[in-house]
Amino acid sequence: MTDAAGNVYVAEGQLYIYNSSGRQIGVVEIPERPSSLAFGGADKKILFIGARSSLFSLKTVAAGR
Repeated sequence: MTDAAGNVYVAEGQLYIYNSSGRQIGVVEIPERPSSLAFGGADKKILFIGARSSLFSLKTVAAGR
């Protein structure tokens, strides 16, 4: 999953965020193992994170693609 700034979001145990150069720029700890990601909202700046029995969301700076 990528955003308009070229950041890549990877759901692998936690949510890892990499910049367009491939350098890790963040980790978001999720209470459950994330399994799917989708951008939504009117401005595509809400990242929805699907987990085994829950749905989480967070506001991003750049809009999703």
